[in-house]
Amino acid sequence: MQFPCYSKDCLILPPTPVELESIGKLADLAVAAGPAHPAWGYFQFVKGLAEYRQGHGAAAIEWLKNINPSRDWPRAVEVQMVLALAQHQLQQFEAARATLSRGLQLAADKLGDADRTDLDDTWNDWLIARCLLREARAAVSGTAGNAPASTPPQRAGGGPAAKAPGD
Repeated sequence: MQFPCYSKDCLILPPTPVELESIGKLADLAVAAGPAHPAWGYFQFVKGLAEYRQGHGAAAIEWLKNINPSRDWPRAVEVQMVLALAQHQLQQFEAARATLSRGLQLAADKLGDADRTDLDDTWNDWLIARCLLREARAAVSGTAGNAPASTPPQRAGGGPAAKAPGD
């Protein structure tokens, strides 16, 4: 089932609303496979990321909170970053900062330097984790007090663009 892979790849950066509708359907298709599927944790992550991108922070947290990525360190970092973003979206700023902190520590322990050259077949997940790390750091660290971060810049086609790299 390649659809979840495509939907995850399409969600690395915030898509346009039109793109997001189609990608959301792919995520729905993935989770329709059910928890007995061997890639269930992956499907949960894709669905949680899709929910976050659609502005459904609470639904994203529900999909992400029970993922156990103990054997999959890139996904562990990805989950923490999207959880922090969803918490921030819900204006749970303290929780978002704490989740971001846990995720940054995990990234420091597992991802290594941004200029690493010894990546194996997990290079794509390493890249996705790095992109989500930058986005979460910019959003959550950019929060002053309890005010939400500023509206993200728009990319061509009307969707929000990724924040500038932070590391």
